[in-house]
Amino acid sequence: MRENKKIYNIVTIDHPNINNRKISVLFVDNKLDMPSFRFFVREARSGGRDGTVAGLETHRVTAYKIVELYRYLNEFDLDWRTAEEEDIRSIRNGLLCLNSNDEPDEEYYDYEPIENDTMNQKLSTWFKFYQFQKERGEQMKMHLSTKEVVVKVSDHYMQHLSNIKSGQNTKIIERWELLVKPSPMKLYYPAINKYEYEAFKTQLKKIDIVYAAIAELMVESGLRISAALRTEPNFFKNWIIKMNHGGLGMDDLIPMQYINKGGDTKTCQVPLRCIYEINQIYMARPYANRKAKNIDGEYKGTWFTKNGKPVEYHDIRVAFKQASDTMGRGVNNITPHHLRHTFATWCVIDGAKQLGLHLDDINHESIPSIVSILKIRLGHTSLQSTIKYITTAILMNISGSSGPVMSSRTVNKSKAVQRILLQQAQIEYGNDFDLNRFDALEYAKNRGYAVEYL
Repeated sequence: MRENKKIYNIVTIDHPNINNRKISVLFVDNKLDMPSFRFFVREARSGGRDGTVAGLETHRVTAYKIVELYRYLNEFDLDWRTAEEEDIRSIRNGLLCLNSNDEPDEEYYDYEPIENDTMNQKLSTWFKFYQFQKERGEQMKMHLSTKEVVVKVSDHYMQHLSNIKSGQNTKIIERWELLVKPSPMKLYYPAINKYEYEAFKTQLKKIDIVYAAIAELMVESGLRISAALRTEPNFFKNWIIKMNHGGLGMDDLIPMQYINKGGDTKTCQVPLRCIYEINQIYMARPYANRKAKNIDGEYKGTWFTKNGKPVEYHDIRVAFKQASDTMGRGVNNITPHHLRHTFATWCVIDGAKQLGLHLDDINHESIPSIVSILKIRLGHTSLQSTIKYITTAILMNISGSSGPVMSSRTVNKSKAVQRILLQQAQIEYGNDFDLNRFDALEYAKNRGYAVEYL
């Protein structure tokens, strides 16, 4: 293996062709890596769904995956030009703890494998990178073994097309043969209940009050982190002034414009109570003091750290991880996107109450009403995602449950939970599922859904 490892740095710059867009680029040994730079430029422009513009923050994730590829290959004294498909297979098997026959080998590896879906995300990015270089005519040893597969397309992906029948949409794509079987599909989203969220917010306040303020905005509005970080300070100031004049209730929903992940201007709803709390803990005093320390006068945003530095995505990730670790969630960290799922789950719970429904009683007749509630609050939704949020809400709303993780007692007592676990097991095992041998509690424990100490 190579003793003199290369130095990799990721730097965020303005996109050379798209206004008001950023891309992350890679420097290798302090020199801009042009092959990956061209790839990043193209991905930002057309790397989104169906060749559209990629999400505002997607460039960071893409860049880190390419850095991973470069680093893994460098460990074997290779680079992307000299690597062959078997080299990528070796990297894949190492991350998944597989032997040379692509079978699990727990005795050989002294660490836990990553999830199959996580591995496939890396492989998909690497595949696109190699395809791009091949299209450019770059010299390389890589030969991509591919196959054509028919995949289903979710209804809401094609809702803009006419005469497309619901549930019958498919397309043919080229797929790398190195991709592995997807992880078992989960019937719920990673979300937390209100007690756990308050504990999480308390830990964020100890780190820096700004992170608690951002978390509050996200969990009360459903905004993604990219949109939350671009919130304008005048939004909070103007509505605090209006609130002081009376006539508004704390539960009133206030429209706020934001830039979505595709770069379009959208509108979300923010409860006045959220605006009030953010003003109390952050805007009333810390904001002005921190803004005064900011030496970069070009930044017109809302969120500053204690030293006057504008809060960036990386800062949020680090703070959320630290708060999660302190709470005892070192394995299952609360991430920024968990708060969007949490928001939607709370909306389902509150929406069911507004409609006079018990979560266990929601059926095909009442689901459209829940879909409408989520569509208004989230900006978009689909039947499939709504059903998944309903499942998450059922688990969260059961006494003794802490979101999707629950006590063994809850599994034994709740027919709703047993039904959900049965459905998930049937999906996971497919034709191999045996109802006579199925034990809901054992299944929940083996999957980490149920624990004794809750």
